Amino acid sequence: MKSSNLIKIFALLFVCTFCLSVFAGCKKDDVTVDGGTDNGSDNTAPKLDYSQINIDEYVKSVSYKGLTLTVKGEGASKETAIWEALLGAAVIEKYPESAVEYYFAQTKDYYMFIANNDPEAYKLLLKSRNMTEEDLVAEARELVKKDLVYLYIVEKEGIAITEDEKQSLFDRYVAAYVSEYGYSAEYVKANMSELIYDSMLYDKTLEFLILNNTFVADNN
Repeated sequence: MKSSNLIKIFALLFVCTFCLSVFAGCKKDDVTVDGGTDNGSDNTAPKLDYSQINIDEYVKSVSYKGLTLTVKGEGASKETAIWEALLGAAVIEKYPESAVEYYFAQTKDYYMFIANNDPEAYKLLLKSRNMTEEDLVAEARELVKKDLVYLYIVEKEGIAITEDEKQSLFDRYVAAYVSEYGYSAEYVKANMSELIYDSMLYDKTLEFLILNNTFVADNN
């Protein structure tokens, strides 16, 4: 079970919701950042809203069905093989810059947090990892790319979570969130329902991709 949404799905910066206030309320390229609060609730942390974009303006093409994908190494997952292949082949026309700025800000805030909000320590931290802020921007673009490819597949295939699915699966996801994050079930139900529904949609999309592609193992 994948406990992440479009954009919580894939890097450690996503768990730092206390850092996400930089671009709250901005709007560019039809991508908005919903404003958040600092009360610790996952539902109120700022998050990207791609609902107003025309996905065809951003994604030129991506092949995602009928592929033969190699699952490399023991412990490797079909999920990893799928996203490596899709992101490697996807042709992106343009990136919504507000989304890139959003992810860049999250990543920078994460490293600033590690550096105790000391600008000089932040610079040294990046240098110790052979990174520059240009690398952080490149990472941000890759996260936006995954968002766009994911949204493209969801839209083209009409994948959605029904009300019946929400009701029948909700408790199972609550239990998974309790196990993963250590929150109480009451807290998860009150504050993380939207993340749970996002996770349901991601899992349903991943299941679609697994069913519609072929996988071969390479344990060498």
